[in-house]
Amino acid sequence: MAAHIKRFDELTQRILVGLHEAFPAARYIGPNEAGLSDEAPALNTSGGRSASDEWHTLDTELAGVLTWLVEQGLVHDRQNKFGASHILTARGFEVLHRLDPKYEIPAVARLLD
Repeated sequence: MAAHIKRFDELTQRILVGLHEAFPAARYIGPNEAGLSDEAPALNTSGGRSASDEWHTLDTELAGVLTWLVEQGLVHDRQNKFGASHILTARGFEVLHRLDPKYEIPAVARLLD
């Protein structure tokens, strides 16, 4: 398997698991929330995150995967201006459950087509 596809699969699972753990609340999934970094970025004066290049690279990778998951209908983006805005869809629950059956699907999500 190509390295970039393997990495995509790893990040996909981390994102879906993170959103499953927060459900039904929306959640932000960055490097820390995905278990990829212990670095604690500080907020700078313009509201951005001040962190290492490695942390920003991880954040960019996750954002790319998350964008694809939203486009495919696995994750819904509530587009909150501030704070968490991503939540699993019924399809996202189904895919995560197929990847790892220990992640349960809510009863109502199983009823949706």
